[in-house]
Amino acid sequence: MPVTPDSILCRDCNAYSPDDLHLLFIEEHTQVLDENGDPLKLIVIRKTNAPNLPLYAVLVSEAFDFTPSGTTFSKLAHLTLGHAMEDVPDDAARLLLAYFGEDGTWHPVTTDDTQLAGITALTGELGHFTVFATIAEVPGFEVSNLSVTPSRTEIWPFLTFAVRTGQNAEVSVDVANVGEHEADCPVILEYHGEVAANHNMSLAPGEKEQVVFHLTDATTGRHFVEVAGLTGEFTHSLWINWALIIGLGAGMVIVALLAFFGIRWLRRRLVV
Repeated sequence: MPVTPDSILCRDCNAYSPDDLHLLFIEEHTQVLDENGDPLKLIVIRKTNAPNLPLYAVLVSEAFDFTPSGTTFSKLAHLTLGHAMEDVPDDAARLLLAYFGEDGTWHPVTTDDTQLAGITALTGELGHFTVFATIAEVPGFEVSNLSVTPSRTEIWPFLTFAVRTGQNAEVSVDVANVGEHEADCPVILEYHGEVAANHNMSLAPGEKEQVVFHLTDATTGRHFVEVAGLTGEFTHSLWINWALIIGLGAGMVIVALLAFFGIRWLRRRLVV
């Protein structure tokens, strides 16, 4: 671009990317200097990896490294980054134009947004060069404390002839919204690798809730469950108190024999 000897633009600079999705705009009469205060001769913009993305944030399309670092502008420049709608995650809560700061974190830029024929663009002011990107904030949920509680049924509890465990089971997890936006969270229970139940819940930032699933009529044997990568198991079994049953049976036989011989003895006495 034509500039004066002290690096003031003689006309507007509209620097488009080859695909016309992105634009760096520097207004006429803006002085552009390098880090040493000398006239800037060349601006280079390259695609790059997005460093240290925030937790629960997804890069939309690509990140760009603007160089040389230390460049200054007498008027704020304007940066537009565009992307196709299909590049945005379905669960995105918010889109941000952001820059990577010297403190090692990402900072949002105040933007205007436009949409045209399936293309969305964010435009914000730029006062220095660094890495810029469009970031989608997505819901952040943590699932913890998986607990499996099998049922327990005693047959004739007074003497406990038998105990059946795990015919039914209760599976519970704690779900917390650790993100910055209220959002829906589907909690899926897998039973032996197959989806057995799906509970959809909505949580505000910082909110926590317990989700409880109920499994019934399990077959005899070991059973495995999974929720959000957390795994557990329970066993359906029947324990029979054979010692008690045999003891009671033997006792009844003895009582019967005693009664039988007692009656015979009594009859003999009566005959005599």
